[in-house]
Amino acid sequence: MSKYHIIGDVHGYASFLKKLLKKLGYEKNESDKYYHPKGFKVIFVGDYIDRGKEEESTIEIVKKVVESECGIALMGNHEYNAICYATPTAQGYLRQHTEKNTYQHQAFLDEYPFGSKKYKEAIEWFKTLPIYFEDKGIRVIHAAWSTKDIEKVQPFLNENNTIKDTLLLEVEKEGEVYKSMETLLKGVEYELPNGMVWKDKDGIKRNTMRFNWFKKVDKVTYKNCALSIPKYVDLPDVEICGGVEPYNEKEVVFFGHYWMTGEPAPQTEKTACVDYSVAKKGILVAYEWSGESILKKENFIFP
Repeated sequence: MSKYHIIGDVHGYASFLKKLLKKLGYEKNESDKYYHPKGFKVIFVGDYIDRGKEEESTIEIVKKVVESECGIALMGNHEYNAICYATPTAQGYLRQHTEKNTYQHQAFLDEYPFGSKKYKEAIEWFKTLPIYFEDKGIRVIHAAWSTKDIEKVQPFLNENNTIKDTLLLEVEKEGEVYKSMETLLKGVEYELPNGMVWKDKDGIKRNTMRFNWFKKVDKVTYKNCALSIPKYVDLPDVEICGGVEPYNEKEVVFFGHYWMTGEPAPQTEKTACVDYSVAKKGILVAYEWSGESILKKENFIFP
């Protein structure tokens, strides 16, 4: 039975990653390759960039773990955004170089100047990251596990679930493939009613909310189902028509993305977020999975 440590969003905080790998028991052999004495492997859920000031060090560590065949690094929405930011189109770039988009990407651009050799190498490495991972009894994705959306993008993925160049062409059309990639890597989102907007920590106005796709609630309203919304934002207690059904498949699912706070714990018996806001003075966490079908709070590990 495979055994994994699923590690949350690092966001350029390499020093925290080093401490966590040490706490988890990873070592280096004489060839400078990572290994775990008990046979565990790492699964990174993505988002290695765009917050902290140790972007290059973070990427080097993650790459080293993968190259040591001691782990798997998945694509997060920030790596996906970086690829789109670097991909030219007839209208400019797949992710336009607006003030907002550049500001959100600045920590990475500070260490990887746009168009430089190492910038291009980093973008090419991002393209080698699978968008999801699946093994017996376990699934891992950055933001939301949706079988129907995975099926929509599968024709545009390689055998190892990395993206083909044709996927980016489909994304440019902003059709079904675009929507599915947004769901898988950025989560299920709904537009707020009656023109309502709220401001995030960067002062950016938003008119959408991330939707709880994994946990059943008594009443599917904006207030009950919102994720990653500050507590001071008073969302309406209005029912959402056509809200997605909560995850109810037999495999356990791990994901990041949602800036959880407080003491780490599974969201349900089958679902667990491992993003506990290291870039917002939180903690970098891992879940130690050894094949259990019911997730346990005590299996979360952090320095």
